[in-house]
Amino acid sequence: MRPFARRNNVSNMAPVLIAMSCQTMVLFGMACASSLAAQPATADRLQSDHAREDEVWAKKSGLPISEVRAIRIAAGITDTTPATRIDNIDASSLRHRNQILFVEGFCPRLHVLERKDDGLHEIWSLSKLPVPGWTASAKAWTSERNLCGLGGPTRVHVTADGTIVVEVPSRMDPFERSIPLSTYTFNWDGSEYKLTEQNR
Repeated sequence: MRPFARRNNVSNMAPVLIAMSCQTMVLFGMACASSLAAQPATADRLQSDHAREDEVWAKKSGLPISEVRAIRIAAGITDTTPATRIDNIDASSLRHRNQILFVEGFCPRLHVLERKDDGLHEIWSLSKLPVPGWTASAKAWTSERNLCGLGGPTRVHVTADGTIVVEVPSRMDPFERSIPLSTYTFNWDGSEYKLTEQNR
């Protein structure tokens, strides 16, 4: 009776072993898929993503897709640049200077491009700001921060006279009811945009 009982126990374990084997294969497949997803995007994938975004911003801005792509590339974002996105394209507010404002995220970086006979050229960019408490003189900046907002998105707009205004939320206390804004104003001096005013 004992040998029979032993064989019967082995027989009963077979479905369990099969189930465990199947579970192992499923987990292995999931791990492989996760590993593939975590791999860096290929050049083809990046090019496809940028092409889709160009199409979206062509519809938003009213510009041809080829023009959006040219603006993006002039700002330094090639078809295979990873981890970037377009935050805004303003081709009208600075038109009187033959300029275009291009803003890339996620932590915003500003680019001003100028149209010339041989194409678009970047003439000014901004990725750092003075921290609150420092003078507005560019030469006196001794401490800088990026354009990432604390407590909300950074907003960039151009006034009617062509002044670039950057508003950076600066919530340091999560219990504050309102989010303080640090506002930076940049004016064109004929060759570049210079910080002329900052309010907190």
